Amino acid sequence: MKWAGALSTEPSLEGAIAEVVAMAQQRLAGARADVGFVFVSSAFASEYGRVMPLAVGQAAGVP
Repeated sequence: MKWAGALSTEPSLEGAIAEVVAMAQQRLAGARADVGFVFVSSAFASEYGRVMPLAVGQAAGVP
C-alpha cells in the first residue's frame, strides 16, 4: 500500500488545492489513488462550499 500526504501554505484556496494535488501526484509516482482526505484550515471557513468542487476538479486527472 502506498500513500502520500501534502500540506500547503498558499493564501488562496485554489492555489492550496492545486499545490497539494500536485504534491500528492508526485509522491504517488504513478500509483493509483483510491481515496483522498482533505483537511481545510478554518482560515478558509467562508469558502468551505468551494472545497470539494475545486478538489474534484483538480484531482480529475489523478490516476
